[in-house]
Amino acid sequence: MHKILPFLILFASIACGPKEEEEKPAKPDQGTTSDGGVAGITCLTKSFSSEVPSWISDNFDCVQVSKSGSNYVFATNDIPNHNSAYFGSSDSRYEAVPSGNSANPNFIGQQNYQMTLPASPAKASSATDTTYDAIGIATNGVVFYNNEAAPGDTLENEVVTFDNYAGHPTDIGSYHYHIEPTALTNDGSDLIGILMDGFPVFGKKCPATGAAPTDLDGNNGHEADTKISGLDTIYHYHVADLSGAYDDGVGIAVITGSYGGTPGSFTNN
Repeated sequence: MHKILPFLILFASIACGPKEEEEKPAKPDQGTTSDGGVAGITCLTKSFSSEVPSWISDNFDCVQVSKSGSNYVFATNDIPNHNSAYFGSSDSRYEAVPSGNSANPNFIGQQNYQMTLPASPAKASSATDTTYDAIGIATNGVVFYNNEAAPGDTLENEVVTFDNYAGHPTDIGSYHYHIEPTALTNDGSDLIGILMDGFPVFGKKCPATGAAPTDLDGNNGHEADTKISGLDTIYHYHVADLSGAYDDGVGIAVITGSYGGTPGSFTNN
């Protein structure tokens, strides 16, 4: 027994000692596929409180939206309702990245985003910089990111990791779009989401003219008729190649690098 005891002590110290950095575990109630991807988790069942206008309830999916005072509160688990290479190869939703692209090492993971934004947005006197995190929510519940990659990388480098729908996940599994989400629009004028300042986002073309707008400001925004009842003529964004202070530097049509209005807030618990 005395000969065995030192071995047991040594084993315990190894088992409980420091470990090398490993992939972050899935969030509670989230299964994983054999290769580490998300398993069996789908986007939220949409729901809207009675105070939410029809332009939101008629156009958004995979979100739960309520009104709180002068704000709308959007909730999403950030799971896309389309296929992706980032579900993992053993998932039925797996779809290889486009030819010439190479997937990053991350997988889609279930998030718990809650975004609070103004119900009656107002254009601000000056632009507000976006951050390296969610800046809005697409009409399918996926979050938008801005025109930059996280420090140490560039958007130009990240483009080659996008899946067939122009999205990819971060190291915590937050799937997102920097550019035009082709699952929602492809060189079109469709409503594709809303930013955290409460202003909507459209594809590359203007609903009022059917052509790419020529009067966008430095935020990729302008005021024009959206052709959507309840929105009508309002300041809004388009997917476009930024110029000026917020130029992405790589000639890529992006969501935006700055807000034209005052952004609300979000949590991801």
